[in-house]
Amino acid sequence: MHLPLRTLVVDDEAPARQQMGLLLKVHREMLVVGEADSVPTAAREVARLAPDVIFLDVEMPGGNGFDLLPLLDAAPAIVFVTAHPAFAVRAFEANALDYLLKPVHPLRLAATVQRLLGHPRLPEKRTPAAGAARLTLRDTTTLRDGRNVRVITISQIAWIEAEGIYSRVGLAEGGYARTLRSLGEWEQLLPTRLFARVERSLIVNLGRITALCARNRNVSELRFLEPALALEIGRTAAVKLRQALAGFGNGF
Repeated sequence: MHLPLRTLVVDDEAPARQQMGLLLKVHREMLVVGEADSVPTAAREVARLAPDVIFLDVEMPGGNGFDLLPLLDAAPAIVFVTAHPAFAVRAFEANALDYLLKPVHPLRLAATVQRLLGHPRLPEKRTPAAGAARLTLRDTTTLRDGRNVRVITISQIAWIEAEGIYSRVGLAEGGYARTLRSLGEWEQLLPTRLFARVERSLIVNLGRITALCARNRNVSELRFLEPALALEIGRTAAVKLRQALAGFGNGF
C-alpha cells in the first residue's frame, strides 16, 4: 500500500460523510475513494475498492458499524466516528485504531492520521502514489511532536532533517517538530523549485535562506530569515546548495 491511504467513509447521514470528506481533504496522506450509507453497502464497497482505512459510524439503520467487521476478509484499519462515547470500550476491544467523537475537531483528526501512518498493519514503505500531486506553498500538512499536533502550511517549513524513520522540521515561526515521514517522501511531495535536498539527511527551503558563510574549508553555516534556525553543512552540501540557489535566482 502506498500513500495516499485509500479511505472509505461510512455514515448513514450524507452531511456527516461530506464533512468528514472535507476534513480529510486537508491531509494529503489520505484519499477518500468512496462512501457508504449502510453496512451492506459498506461491505460491497470494501470488496470493490480495497480501502486501507475505514472511517466508520456506529449507529446506522439496519445494522451498526460493529456488524461490518465480520464481513471483511482482510480488515483495513478502522476508525470509529460517532456521537456516542459509550461505544469506546467495545471499539478498542474490536482492535479499532481510534475512536472519534462527533463533531470531529481538525486537530483530533490530525492526531488520528499520524497514528494511521505509524500503524503496524501498514507496510513500512510508504511512498506517494505514482502521479500524486505535489504540495504547494499554500497547502497544509500535519506535524506531530510527542503529544502535540500542528497543522502548518508548507511555506512555514525552513528545513527538514532526517532522524531515522522520522524527520525533524525547522519551522519559520520558531522551534521544531518531528513527524513520521522520511526525507524521500518529503522530496516527492514538496515543490521542486523551492525545496532542495542538499545532502542525504537535509532538505532546505531556498526561499528562506539569507546567507551561506564558510567557517572553514569543510564547514559552512547556513542562515535563514529566522536566526535561531541556522545550520552547519559540509563542503559537498554547500556546493549543491550554491548550485540550487543559482537556479533559484539567488546565488551566494
